[in-house]
Amino acid sequence: MGIREVRGCVKYLAIAGAALALCLGVTGAGVAQTGRPVQVAVSAGVILPTGDLVENADPGYRLGADVIVQLGSSPVALRAGAAYDRLAHAHEHQDGAEDGGYRQVAGTLDVLYRLPGLIAMPYLLAGVGVFDLDQPADHGSGESRTGAGFNLGVGIDFPVAGRIAFLEARWQHASIAGETSRFLPLTLGFRF
Repeated sequence: MGIREVRGCVKYLAIAGAALALCLGVTGAGVAQTGRPVQVAVSAGVILPTGDLVENADPGYRLGADVIVQLGSSPVALRAGAAYDRLAHAHEHQDGAEDGGYRQVAGTLDVLYRLPGLIAMPYLLAGVGVFDLDQPADHGSGESRTGAGFNLGVGIDFPVAGRIAFLEARWQHASIAGETSRFLPLTLGFRF
């Protein structure tokens, strides 16, 4: 199965998941652990390049913010998020100059499906997004380029000091100006 087929499958799964969630309705009962149908989340973590990008980029950091809408008493939630990623350039310049590395701004829309749990609640996620990647000047045009992509992941919600924390791993794939960028963000965050 090629990348084009995977993209098509993910797109249709995300649409089907959103449609299923809307069919289940927003009833307001059993909202995931906090009792609120709308939550805000902040997160930070590491981002690892994968695929061809490993040759040019070193691991970096990710900062993110999300709005999560729990769809009634169903295990499904919708999440709209934004993230800022920074990865160092893997190659040193001969003159010792800094090039600023890779910077990426991402906007995603994900469907979360919560699995049963007692204290900790695991979840699966899938979504689509828009990714704006700024590459070092010696690796491309040095300009910002925008493209579409998708992400798949797993996470777990757990209580910490009266708040809900989450630990999450995603595989993110973006097609930008005919090239693919693949990242693995590992984040820790809190929902309010």
